[in-house]
Amino acid sequence: MIGKVENVSKSKTGKSWRVKIGSEYYGAQFDSNIEGATGKMIDFSFDDDVKFGKWVKSWAYATNAAPQPPAAPVAEHGGEHTGLTEAEMRFISNVVRQAILAKTISTPLEISVWAKAARMTLKELA
Repeated sequence: MIGKVENVSKSKTGKSWRVKIGSEYYGAQFDSNIEGATGKMIDFSFDDDVKFGKWVKSWAYATNAAPQPPAAPVAEHGGEHTGLTEAEMRFISNVVRQAILAKTISTPLEISVWAKAARMTLKELA
């Protein structure tokens, strides 16, 4: 099956993972390393155990997953829409992050300037 890993958390007993894939919950062993797949599409198989429910047997990142529909615009603090998609917001965030990691910028004013410049770049490319 192919599905998106929505959430991974410890089970109530603390002995395994509780994994939400799409709208279904599955169990998974800690050594499955599925916690790194949060937010990603995976191709997986599972067993339906009578006692413990559905358990992820094996998984891999999906290579031919159906494309995701475009994201709705992301809201700012005031609840107003920016008019940017999630991918565009991610681009701006990545540009700013890389500038911070390179120690090119550090103050809130510099961050604001870089974010605005990245947004203007997106508009020019559109």
